[in-house]
Amino acid sequence: MACIPYYDSSSALRILVAGGSGSVTVESYSVVTDSWSYLASLPSGINLNLALALSDYFTGIESQIYVKSASDSLLFKYDHALDSWTQVVSSIRMFI
Repeated sequence: MACIPYYDSSSALRILVAGGSGSVTVESYSVVTDSWSYLASLPSGINLNLALALSDYFTGIESQIYVKSASDSLLFKYDHALDSWTQVVSSIRMFI
């Protein structure tokens, strides 16, 4: 399971929880409203996930969210506007 804080389009802090044990489920917790919501499912189930959220704090642009499976080479990027995931590359090495 991957868990990462990020900022949505209104610059509100949220926490993303994705996958785990082959799951495709992605949920988002709103710190502001103290509530959970579902995001689009991952394209495929992944295990031992790693997540990265890149934000531009100066312009207030929403975070770019990436989720990678540690057990294979899949890397997905989340599209806030479309509520969808895109496989970015199929072969990558990531060391965190």
